[in-house]
Amino acid sequence: ESIYVTGNTVIDALQWILERPRSALKPSLEEQLGLRSSDDGRRLILVTAHRRENFGQPLEDICKALKRLVERNTQVEIVYPVHPNGEVREPVYRLLSNVQRIHLIDPLPYEHSIHLMNQAHLILTDSGGFQVYSLGEAGRRERGGDGLVRITEDGVEFRSHLDGSTHRFTPEHSI
Repeated sequence: ESIYVTGNTVIDALQWILERPRSALKPSLEEQLGLRSSDDGRRLILVTAHRRENFGQPLEDICKALKRLVERNTQVEIVYPVHPNGEVREPVYRLLSNVQRIHLIDPLPYEHSIHLMNQAHLILTDSGGFQVYSLGEAGRRERGGDGLVRITEDGVEFRSHLDGSTHRFTPEHSI
């Protein structure tokens, strides 16, 4: 009786930011980093990895995989806003700072992060916040017919990419 479902303020904020004109964000992050245009075949991958569980060898393995990814795929560019924690910065910069098409940058203001996520062909992350964003983006694609997730006031519905089965999570079920 005393619980009111009001919606998802994270998804609401994301949608509000994406509706704002990008011209307010000048110079653009793409201009600052010298990124190629997405219409020339570039595939932008946004990476975040900063969880404590990934410190040490797991993070080094992630960095090595990112390096292999750009070496094997010339159309791929990676943008990695690196967390300020030394347990993250040291191995990331040691292993990736001289790799072409991997852009290591300081963490971004929220609005820039949202627009970069929206531009990314793929997001590789250990961040729950970025995962929530990806649900919102997939939900928008679902209305166009090619997403695997649909978000409604009643919850989130996932369609498995493996077997097509549907899985539904409501706020009550998730808690």
